[in-house]
This record gives sequence, C-alpha cells and structure tokens, in this order.
Amino acid sequence: MKRNATIAGAVLAALAALTACGGGADAEESEKPSKTTVAPTTPPAPSSPSTKAPAKAGDVREPDATQTKTLIAALKAIDPGLVVKEDRAVRRAWRVCGDIKAGSTRTNENAKFRFEGGNVPHLSPAQVDALVSAVKTSFCH
Repeated sequence: MKRNATIAGAVLAALAALTACGGGADAEESEKPSKTTVAPTTPPAPSSPSTKAPAKAGDVREPDATQTKTLIAALKAIDPGLVVKEDRAVRRAWRVCGDIKAGSTRTNENAKFRFEGGNVPHLSPAQVDALVSAVKTSFCH
C-alpha cells in the first residue's frame, strides 16, 4: 500500500511540475503574441551580392494562347512527361521566366527543381538548357 502511495505521489508531483512549466489552456493564451507586437524593421541581408531581387509577379506576363501552345509543344519535345498536366507546366514555366527576368544565377537549377520528379524522374543538363530556352523563346522575352 505504501508503494502505491509513493507512485501516486510521484505522478502528482510530475503533473504539478508540468502545470507549473506552462501546460494547459492558459499557457496557450499567454504564448500568443500581443496585438501591440511590432515586426522588426531591419530588412534581411541578401543571400549574395551577385543575385538580383526576384521579378515581381507584374513583371512577368502569363503566356497567351498561342505562346502556351508553343511552350507546350517545346516542352513535350524535351520530354512528354513535362506536360502531363499542361496548366501545371505553364505555371512552372512562368516561374522560370521570373528567374530569367530577375537575372538569377540559379535559373537552370531552379528549373530542374521545378520540373523534375513524378512523370520526369531525371532531367539532364541538356534537357534543362532546352527547357529554359523554350521558356525564353515561347513567351519570356
């Protein structure tokens, strides 16, 4: 009997310690930021001095119907898996165009990341070059 009381006492002590450390609904309320919280005003440092700011959404026009048809045909020639979902391929190409317009030094790397996987498990460097070229020539002038 004394052993059960000791175990029960230890469990209650542990629960009391957890409650004191901030558990429960009251703790959740106290962890919420107050309405007067001010965001920091210091902008983050750029990742490297050679990269430009990304293009804004308004800087990159979506391809029109003719440009989309040209883009889809070019992507299909590279690998038919790239255009299994044409709307998704166009969205990804639009983002590649944003990298191109921004002068990103990682355009090819980003394009590979965006398009590789699923239906296209691997893109060679030549395919990635062709993909970026297709985006440039079809609508990203």
